[in-house]
Amino acid sequence: MNKKTISLLLALLMLLSILPASVLAATKTFDDFFSGLPLIAETEPGSSTSTKKWKVTTLGGEDVLMSGNKGKSSSSSTLQLTMTADTQLSFDYKVSSETRYDKLTIKNGDNTLVNGVSGEIDWTTLAIDVKSGDVITIVYKKDSSGDKNDDCVYVRNF
Repeated sequence: MNKKTISLLLALLMLLSILPASVLAATKTFDDFFSGLPLIAETEPGSSTSTKKWKVTTLGGEDVLMSGNKGKSSSSSTLQLTMTADTQLSFDYKVSSETRYDKLTIKNGDNTLVNGVSGEIDWTTLAIDVKSGDVITIVYKKDSSGDKNDDCVYVRNF
């Protein structure tokens, strides 16, 4: 390699190092995850000032939604999906929490679909038949002590 090529590479590296982290961050918005789907998605419904809202993050180079109560003891973070048509809803979830104490629960109304899953659970697909008006709630609930693993739940591929 000649000096000119090395200089150009170094200049490029310097430019990349001064880019704000947001440029390399997730490219989707919360609403992008549900675009075109027959549902209304809300994070922390009824609490517009909540600090536990689900948020977009990047995991393994992919944009995913992450529960918003990481590191917040005795808290829960809720994602609510209100269906606007009869359909089959499917998505993937991943749990990375303190085993036996910080848990994921997914419900369709009073019907529990995933009950208190905790620990390290790799991507798992959930597919359910839903009717217009059904309310799916995805809740990550933390106890009063201990934060293990990533201390959150992730969802993707709606």
